[in-house]
Amino acid sequence: MSISWTYVWKIFQVSIPYLGQTIWIAICAFLIAMLLALVLSIVNENRIPVLYQIGKVYTSFFRSTPLIAQLFFFYYGFAQISETIRTMKPTTALILIIGLNQASFMAETLRGAFFSVDQKQREAALACGLTRWQMLYRIVIPQAIRVAVPALSNSFVGIMKTTSLGFTIGAMEFLGRAKMEATNLVRFFEGYLVILVVYWIMIALLSAVQKKMENKLNNLY
Repeated sequence: MSISWTYVWKIFQVSIPYLGQTIWIAICAFLIAMLLALVLSIVNENRIPVLYQIGKVYTSFFRSTPLIAQLFFFYYGFAQISETIRTMKPTTALILIIGLNQASFMAETLRGAFFSVDQKQREAALACGLTRWQMLYRIVIPQAIRVAVPALSNSFVGIMKTTSLGFTIGAMEFLGRAKMEATNLVRFFEGYLVILVVYWIMIALLSAVQKKMENKLNNLY
C-alpha cells in the first residue's frame, strides 16, 4: 500500500485544531509542577520538620513508579472510592497527574540550582539583616532560576510529549484525535506520520525558544 497524501492532509486537518488542547494541558501541568517543585525545594532547603520527610516520600514515589500506572491508579483506582474522581474530566485528571509526577523531577532540578548559589552570598545576606525567607526570594531564587532554566525547559518539552498519554483515559488531545481519525479511515501509516511530524516541528520550535531564553538570561548576568 502506497502512502496517500490526501489522507495525510485529511487527518492533519481534523486533528490540528486539537493541538491547542495539547498545549493547554502542557502549560497547566507545567505550572502545577513548577509550584509544587518550588515548595518542595524550599522545604528541602530549610529542612522543615515533617514536611521534609513527606517531601522525600513524595519525590521517591513519583520518581520510582511509571507515569501511566500513576494515571490509571488515580483515574480508575480512586474512582472506585471517590465520587469526585468518578465525575472528574479526563483532561483534569491528566493535568493533575502529569503535574504531580513532573514536580518530583523539577524539585531535584531546583534543588541543584539552589545549591549552585555561593554560600558566601547567603552568609552576606544574613549578615546584612535579611531573614532566611528574604534571602531566598531576593538572592537565591533569582540566581537559581537562571541556572535551572535549561533543565526546566527540557521538562516542559517532556510534559508536552507526555500529554500523548491522555488518549489512554479518554482525554481528547492532538494525538488522540489523530489516532481516532486514522482508525476510522484505516490509514495508520498516514495518521502516525502526521503525529510524528507535528510533534517534531512543535518540539523544534520550543527548543529554539529555549535557546533564545538562555541567551537573554546569559546577557543579563
